[in-house]
Amino acid sequence: MTSVENETATTTMKMYKPSDIEKIVVYIMPGSQFAAKALVALDSRKIKHECFYVAVSLEQRKKQIPSGGTLVPEIQITLKDGGDPIVVSDSEGILHWFDDHYENAKKFFPTTECSDLSMRVSDGVLAGCVYYYNWVHNDGYNRSMKNSFRKFLAIPSWMPSFVSSGPLDMLLNSSRKKFAVKAADAIKLDGVDKDALTNEDEPKVKKALLEELAYLQSLLKDDDENTELYFFGHKQATAADISVYAQIERLVGDMGDGKVSASIPDLKKDETSLKLLWKWHDGMRKNHPIKFRGKRAGDAKK
Repeated sequence: MTSVENETATTTMKMYKPSDIEKIVVYIMPGSQFAAKALVALDSRKIKHECFYVAVSLEQRKKQIPSGGTLVPEIQITLKDGGDPIVVSDSEGILHWFDDHYENAKKFFPTTECSDLSMRVSDGVLAGCVYYYNWVHNDGYNRSMKNSFRKFLAIPSWMPSFVSSGPLDMLLNSSRKKFAVKAADAIKLDGVDKDALTNEDEPKVKKALLEELAYLQSLLKDDDENTELYFFGHKQATAADISVYAQIERLVGDMGDGKVSASIPDLKKDETSLKLLWKWHDGMRKNHPIKFRGKRAGDAKK
C-alpha cells in the first residue's frame, strides 16, 4: 500500500496515464458531502471509477477501508503493472492527487484562489453550518439526518414517527453531540463562548451562514454569454465550485441520487438576494449531478 505522501516523496511527482490504471475504487458513505465532492470531481473529468459503500459501524469500516482508518472518502488505485495500490485519503487530498499525478485531467486547482476557497468552505463557516443544520438544529436534523437514518434502517412507513423517534434519537445522540462541537469549532460565532452549539444558537448561525453565502456570491460574475457559471470566471468547474456545491447541497439540495433531504429547503426560496448564487447552484445540479448509484464495486479491499 502506498500513501500519497510516500508516493510524492519517493517518485518525485510521478505521472500516470489512464492506460496505466486498472481501476479506481472510491470508498464512500452515500449522501456524504465529502464523498460527493470526490465523485463530482471524478465525473467532471470523466475519470472512470467504482464505489464501495462502507459500513456505518466504525469497527467494520476499519476492516473495509484500505488505510485501516474510518474517514471517507478514500480512494484505492490499482495499477496494471501489478505494483502496490496507491491509497489517497481525504476529499481535498484526492483532488490534489489527480492534479499532481494524473495525465489528461484538467486541473482542479488552476489558481491559488481556487485552492483557498475549496479549503475555506470545506473546513470553515459553510461546513460548520452544514454540520449545524443537519445534526444540531432540531428542525434541520429531523428533516435530514434523522429522516435519512429512518430510511437506511428500513423503518416501515406505516410505523408512526412517535414510535420510532425515541430510539432513533438515542442511536444518533452521540453523533449529534460530536457535530455540535465540530460546528462550534468551524463557525466560531462572535460572542458565543462554548464548546458546542445548541438549537438556541440558530439565529446567530443563520446570520453567519447568510454572510458566508453573500461572500461566495460576490466571487461569481454573471455573464449572459457564458451558459455555465463558475467561480472566478473559470470556464469549467474547479475544486472551488465542487467544494461549495457539495456543501450547499446538504442545505438546500438532495445530494443527487443520494436522496438526502435538504436541512433548510426554504432558504433558496426565501433568500432572493442570493439569486446569482442560486443560479450557479442550479447550473451545477444540471451540469454536474451528484451520482452515488450505479458504480457499486465488489469487495475492493480484497
